[in-house]
Amino acid sequence: MRRLALIPILICLLVVSLTSIADWKLAKNKNGITVSLRNKTNSDIKEFQGSIKIKASMDSILAAFLDVESCPKWFHQCTHPALINEIKLKERVLYHISDFPFPATDRYILSKMTLIQNPATKTMRINAIAVPDYCQSNNKASCQKIKTKSLVKIKHSTGYFEFSPLENGFVKVFWQHHTEPEGMLPKWMVNMLLVDIPYYTLDGLRQIVKTDKFKNAKFTYNAQGLVTGFE
Repeated sequence: MRRLALIPILICLLVVSLTSIADWKLAKNKNGITVSLRNKTNSDIKEFQGSIKIKASMDSILAAFLDVESCPKWFHQCTHPALINEIKLKERVLYHISDFPFPATDRYILSKMTLIQNPATKTMRINAIAVPDYCQSNNKASCQKIKTKSLVKIKHSTGYFEFSPLENGFVKVFWQHHTEPEGMLPKWMVNMLLVDIPYYTLDGLRQIVKTDKFKNAKFTYNAQGLVTGFE
């Protein structure tokens, strides 16, 4: 009888799982980049995911991704980036301004980035979550240099990047994210512009890894096979 009682529960879990997968709707498929959107529970702003396969080493891609100063060159709408705190490659707190189209006010965000590595598969994942009050609760000199006045603070933002090595020298870069832009912005306009963020960001990453600064980057490893930095 107990086994029979579990059947409806299992069916419900399966339906929920299938519904979650089906929720994603392809919004763009161009130049090797796919972007999909789905509704987010308790939010009027959609969640996005983007995917691309880049012909480059994992070393080059991660080196470009972690180079704070290069953010405006590839990350869509990124300006005035700054490294607020860093615990080697494992954990970082970053700041940047998001350049919104006129007449909207620009936003700024403080993000905690946590690197998770799988030495067996060589896959790397960087979790990102907004930490809006970080500078209020941490007396960092770097916090004194960032601009916040006349900008809208982003308080809710969460997502992740995943880097997976493929055959023939390719790396799959997958990005899933949801952000509440705050302020008085038309929700329909924000959702309309969401496709541009992953599309131009992933395309920008594909371009910048080819530059001299990153194309020859090499990881350094510890005894456990985890990346500790660059040569």
